[in-house]
Amino acid sequence: MTAVATDLTVFSPGVTAAGFRKLANEWTLKTGNRVNIISGTTGLIKNDVMSDTPGDLVLLPPLEMKDISGN
Repeated sequence: MTAVATDLTVFSPGVTAAGFRKLANEWTLKTGNRVNIISGTTGLIKNDVMSDTPGDLVLLPPLEMKDISGN
């Protein structure tokens, strides 16, 4: 069985992006899987997600997530 590296796109508010970026870099070194972090304000993240910008993971406060849960 052969492992294949993959790229992940994560939407993360600016307040969490720095810490998440550090974890993502360590994970990339261990696995070969790259993480593309799209960061900004909560409003910008919600707009990206609701406009169908491709991504794999969304990090937002629970109350903000319910606004986009239909997408």
